[in-house]
Amino acid sequence: EGPGPIDTLEEILERNEEWAAAQDPAFLRGLVPAQRPSYMWLGCSDSRIPPNKVLGVGPGEVFVHRDIANVVHGSDVSSMAVLEYAVHHLGVKHVVVCGHYGCGGVRAAMGDRPHGLIDHWLEAIRDVIDANQEVVSRLAEDEKFDKLYELNTASQAYNVAHSFVMQRA
Repeated sequence: EGPGPIDTLEEILERNEEWAAAQDPAFLRGLVPAQRPSYMWLGCSDSRIPPNKVLGVGPGEVFVHRDIANVVHGSDVSSMAVLEYAVHHLGVKHVVVCGHYGCGGVRAAMGDRPHGLIDHWLEAIRDVIDANQEVVSRLAEDEKFDKLYELNTASQAYNVAHSFVMQRA
């Protein structure tokens, strides 16, 4: 989908100009008033998974926060601030925590190789792996990854539900 890969910054700026020129000015003016989405999407930063397209919704219909492997740390000021803004200021009624199969963050957390600063972030996923070692160890190798993608998403949904932001909602 789309015209293909982008090789230069100039190319991305050109595409943005083309997109803007193709839009109905009334459409763009219609986006200016306050947004009132009913849903917040907390998902992976994976560039292959665009939330609006996955959900089949237009601009302003879903409030989006993305990070590596859809991890929710109660101590992460960014995700907690986004969640608080969505729930307490925008009036979002539903928070969707969306993980996906083939997640590079989960796969990286399963390995022993150091990755740098991201290793701190991956600790939340390693905690999920450790907590579910008995279940995962009984699975065939190819099933382990899929199970861990699912367990990570469930764990992050739990973290959202039990966050101080949601407890005040």
